[in-house]
Amino acid sequence: MNRLFWISLIFISFSSAILYSEAVFDFLNITTDARDNGLGGYNYTMDWNGRGLNPARYAIADDHSLYAGFRSYLVDTNIGNLGGVYKLDDKTGIGGGIQFIAYGSMKKTTIDNPTGEGLGEFSALDMVFNASISREIAPRLQAGFSVKPVLSRIEESKSSGMVFDLGLNYSKEKDGIQFGLVLKNFGWQISKYTDETDEESTETRLPVNIGLGASQFLLNRFSVAGNYTYEVESKTKFFSAGVEVLPYGDLLALRLGYNSKGTDYDTGQDSDFLGGFSTGLGLFYRKINLDYGLSFYGGLGQTHSISIGYTLSGNKGSKLKQ
Repeated sequence: MNRLFWISLIFISFSSAILYSEAVFDFLNITTDARDNGLGGYNYTMDWNGRGLNPARYAIADDHSLYAGFRSYLVDTNIGNLGGVYKLDDKTGIGGGIQFIAYGSMKKTTIDNPTGEGLGEFSALDMVFNASISREIAPRLQAGFSVKPVLSRIEESKSSGMVFDLGLNYSKEKDGIQFGLVLKNFGWQISKYTDETDEESTETRLPVNIGLGASQFLLNRFSVAGNYTYEVESKTKFFSAGVEVLPYGDLLALRLGYNSKGTDYDTGQDSDFLGGFSTGLGLFYRKINLDYGLSFYGGLGQTHSISIGYTLSGNKGSKLKQ
């Protein structure tokens, strides 16, 4: 009980400390994992072996594994990630990885030359590293912590930061029930894009999220999940929900999801009604799992995600209940 009290106190303290100034590093909110995207995104209790949004879930990973992913995002933006999970013992798991976001080439413009004629092009790149540890702190209750150094470059301007995640996960394996609580992306910007020496310059902060999630594995065939996210900087609230069906045991998974944030993507086009919906599938063969996710952004288009995982040890089938 004392451990739960102190962890809850940490959540409350950090949440109170970050409620007020202008956000940077918004790319930290873009999800990459194909299973997560196929289920509506922002999933705090369903992932493959802990490689999701809740660092507490490394402790309940079934095995050691490696994974890689790629997402073709909006406006010629490409996202990739690479990482791994390692179980230290039955109650402790660690993980690490890297994610990059490449924005392609963009035309330079100025106030005096808004068309950018003769100015050439520039590029931008963001990278975030991740090191996480998780442990079971009480029966069925896990806690986790992530450290995430951030590097960002726009043309010749660079910025860096140090970001942290905290997570709790309650797992009742007998009933297939999971509950998750996450505080993501709190920390500070170490260096700014410009050399600001003015003491009255605008304070910046990170795109902090507070997330709640629940899921259940039913009848050895279905998984349902619901999640609630509060974005502190924008004071935006939204929910996501998803369902996963296993029609052929451990060989194939079919997914459908929805994210209420899709209402932000109205462009006046006929395809706007699709905004927020997503779908996907998973294929499993021995120690390999391959996932695909398709997310709709209304008139802005759609994005494609693909992830591949390789299990180094353990039982592949048990992961389907996560």
